[in-house]
Amino acid sequence: MTFAHRQSRGATRFAKGSKAKAQCGRCGDVVLYKTLKLDGYKKNYWVCPDCYDPPEPQEQLVSTADAEALAHPQSLLDTGTTDAVGKLTDSLDGGTTFGGGT
Repeated sequence: MTFAHRQSRGATRFAKGSKAKAQCGRCGDVVLYKTLKLDGYKKNYWVCPDCYDPPEPQEQLVSTADAEALAHPQSLLDTGTTDAVGKLTDSLDGGTTFGGGT
């Protein structure tokens, strides 16, 4: 009775499977259970190391989200003129530098 009482208190325990045999889901070969791997394509599909085909990097989905805003936006400094944006566009065109004088 004490043995059953000790088992019911703890978490679920599983066998280690060091000598257990299992069948490959793809080729049907019988191999050691601990050598099986999850297939790279099908969910909950166990295959032997010979049949294991890892997913290719080209097949992974890439995030196509485009950033719409700056993380820390900065406003243009007012240098006393009303055309602060004009000075910025002049510097991009190769004219005067931003915030520059003459």
